[in-house]
Amino acid sequence: MTNEAGRRRWNNAAEVAGWAKREPFTNRVVPFVIEAANPQPGDRVLDIGPGGGNLTFAFAERIGAQGHATGLDISTGMTAWATERARSGGVGNVTFLTGDAQVLACPGAPFDLVVSQFGVMFFDDRLAAFTNLRRHLRPGGRLAFACWQEGARNTWHPGRILARFAPPAPALAPGVSPTGPFALGDAADTSEMLAAAGFERIVCARHTLIERVDEEAVRDRDFVPSMRLPPDREAEAEAAIEAHFARFRQPNGLSRFELNFQVFTANNPG
Repeated sequence: MTNEAGRRRWNNAAEVAGWAKREPFTNRVVPFVIEAANPQPGDRVLDIGPGGGNLTFAFAERIGAQGHATGLDISTGMTAWATERARSGGVGNVTFLTGDAQVLACPGAPFDLVVSQFGVMFFDDRLAAFTNLRRHLRPGGRLAFACWQEGARNTWHPGRILARFAPPAPALAPGVSPTGPFALGDAADTSEMLAAAGFERIVCARHTLIERVDEEAVRDRDFVPSMRLPPDREAEAEAAIEAHFARFRQPNGLSRFELNFQVFTANNPG
């Protein structure tokens, strides 16, 4: 089953245009994914949902000219942006492709590593997706990805505020997984899913970082308009979002956010 909801979301021009503002917020986890994956010179790496390509480029540097890193993103805009960054930066051992990692047989397999930085929480059939990713690994190959911990531990996210105004979510169809930034936040549940997908030696390491960035790295100005609220509730929702972000502002003009994320590692049997 293809991930049509993810395709629609990440091919929205506003999502692509706004990603550059979010990178300072998310890039702090790059060293944690690198350390967990432990890439070696000559490795072949598949990066899922690379966005602008920062994690892909970090792996490309570690694996050297004899290795190759492939970034696979469902967004044509993100792929074009990352490809241009590689060209302008003279990075020759990377390729960026557009495709649905939930179902696609990606060129270049088998890979030594499949990695991701906040790119795997939006699969609407996550068991099928991770089973497909495991098939891209050589026997004994390794999976390493960063995802957020539970939403309750990431109070910077305005989801709970918005929930007061949003209409009830429709029931999920059979076989469809819940998606969103915290979809993999339950470490035990995610570990069970990875085991069901055929992975072994599953480990979850939880981390906390304090990040001081511009508020725009987190705040999406399209949050409220995208909810399609009754007109008489829009002003109330905007005020609630403003009060939420005001809590994090610092005297220096930046905002202080506590990032609670986790890095999973697992192996393909063999």
